[in-house]
Amino acid sequence: MESMIRVQMMQGPQAGYQVTLTDPTISFGRAPENHISLDEAHLSRHHGDLQFHDGHWYLVCHSSNGCTVNGKKVKTGQSRPLNPGDVVGIGKHKIFAVNFTPTPGAAEVAAPVVQDTGPKMSGRSKLWVSIAIYIGVVMVIGIVLAAVGKPKKAAAQSAPQLTNQQISAEVRRPFKRTENEREAESHLSEARTWYARIEARSEGLFLSHYHYKLALAFARKDSFDGIDQLHFAEVEQKLIEQITTKYTNAYSMLRSQQWYEARAAFQELLQIYQYSGNDSVIKQNITAQLKIIEPHTKRKSFG
Repeated sequence: MESMIRVQMMQGPQAGYQVTLTDPTISFGRAPENHISLDEAHLSRHHGDLQFHDGHWYLVCHSSNGCTVNGKKVKTGQSRPLNPGDVVGIGKHKIFAVNFTPTPGAAEVAAPVVQDTGPKMSGRSKLWVSIAIYIGVVMVIGIVLAAVGKPKKAAAQSAPQLTNQQISAEVRRPFKRTENEREAESHLSEARTWYARIEARSEGLFLSHYHYKLALAFARKDSFDGIDQLHFAEVEQKLIEQITTKYTNAYSMLRSQQWYEARAAFQELLQIYQYSGNDSVIKQNITAQLKIIEPHTKRKSFG
């Protein structure tokens, strides 16, 4: 069985969004370096892991706040086996649901033995029954093979283009943090530093905006005072325009099957967004577009 699991967010602005992950260990928490990063105050920085071993998925809780599976508590340091459709949460908060294909045979139950008390079939009847069973098996195999092939084709079409409104909303989406004056001052200082280096570093615009948003989140404010608010508004608007233009151009190359050009354009965007959490809609979409492009840019070897 492959270590593939689909996670559906149930909390915050990403509620309803689904993402498929294949790593055997998937971390979740508030820190941006987690596989599943959520800006939720009740989450620890590294709250827990989803771990795949021995053909099964498990939840491992690392936080002193504990975890829940379908409302049942999992204490710090404990692990709990997961089933498709289980909901992982913290206390009364539902964080995400999981879905995956269970290990073949895990839920198999021995079939009851049925004693044959009916009349015996003749040799000719048995022959026709065998032929009918053979034809039925062949038809079932054909249907299964056709069904297996279709999702792969559909997967190449499963990453729609983000609209300008979606990009703008994602860039403007505020972070959620517990109030911390020291952290607010630290991130504001970082934002000012990166603002002064916008022209010198390609990631300067994103990082300046990123630290401005964290400063607001830790200060529990909607806006700054004085010149900082002007700089924040300027940076935010420029970032929206930059991401929208680069993304639109990259997607246009993808649609016209300019595979190498599209890959370079999306990789440039991913480089800008490398510091964002994995819950970023823009980052997730860029990653999905690159997966579509990948088969078309593999070099073929000729023997």
